[in-house]
Amino acid sequence: MGLIANYQEIETNELDEIIESIESEENIDLSTKIDFLSESSTLNQYNMDKMWDSLNFLISGERFEDLTFKNLISDAVFGSCQFPENISDQYLSFVAPDTVCDIADELNEIDIDSYLEKFNMNEFAKNNIYPEIWEYTDEKDFIKCDLKKCFEGLKDFYTEIAKNGNSVLVSIG
Repeated sequence: MGLIANYQEIETNELDEIIESIESEENIDLSTKIDFLSESSTLNQYNMDKMWDSLNFLISGERFEDLTFKNLISDAVFGSCQFPENISDQYLSFVAPDTVCDIADELNEIDIDSYLEKFNMNEFAKNNIYPEIWEYTDEKDFIKCDLKKCFEGLKDFYTEIAKNGNSVLVSIG
């Protein structure tokens, strides 16, 4: 199966309720709450599948393990505010509306083709970038196409959420 990244639009008042529950140390199953929101919501969602670490590394050059969260690309992929690890068995974070707008602007400025021209599968393998597909050199063009598709999907998602003035929930698990 593997680790899959999901991005979900959430209204700021819903996010505030979740944060208040966590801060009040109320017993909350955040994964279940997010699943409920995604199933009952008419808000935007985007599933990047397994290419989240690869896309981040392609553009930022940072591995998940070494993230500094000093760039908007990492914020787009991993969220800018992580929820406490003890409330879920998956990685959960969020992006506030102001940062959503900054991320959308940044993503719309990126020429993904220039990054893909420099794409080197050996660098991804050497840095243990997820998913571990870098030995399949005969699939390089397919992988580049998948990375571009993931980038375009993420860019379109953040652009739409910025227009709506909402927040983003990020879950990887």
